[in-house]
Amino acid sequence: MNTRAVKQISARITPCEDVLSYQHFGLIERLQEKEKLSLEDAQQLFQDMLRFLTLCDQRDEKGRGLPFLAPPEAIDVAWHHFILFTEDYAVFCTQYFGRFIHHRPATSRDVMPGNLAVKTHALARKLYGDLSKNWSCSLTAKCSPSTNCQQPPPFDCALIRQ
Repeated sequence: MNTRAVKQISARITPCEDVLSYQHFGLIERLQEKEKLSLEDAQQLFQDMLRFLTLCDQRDEKGRGLPFLAPPEAIDVAWHHFILFTEDYAVFCTQYFGRFIHHRPATSRDVMPGNLAVKTHALARKLYGDLSKNWSCSLTAKCSPSTNCQQPPPFDCALIRQ
């Protein structure tokens, strides 16, 4: 996805305020406990995960999903914790997106466009403006909207309707 494609897609989407107002105090507590985060940092990570899931639900001008979005490492960790609340995650997906948003690890057999983390970051920045530190590509990859990541991101957002 080039910069022009990001501009075209982001021009047609808006943040879903309903999704961003969703609360899950159990997940925030889990992020504090398991990831050793302050309440403020856990709440920010939770909001960033909601923003990423909102990106996963976006469609292009032809109604197609954006099949390859790579969550940054911190957001991916939060997503993993959310998925452990299986019933809550399933209800959340159905209520806010009308379908289940699957988390599918990429394998060596997957053909994925390069620089997914950079493309995901660019789309998120276009949609949400300034982003928190949770949007950095990984702890080991050097990445910004103007550079390429040094390693491929490990996950994509599988947009599969049930």
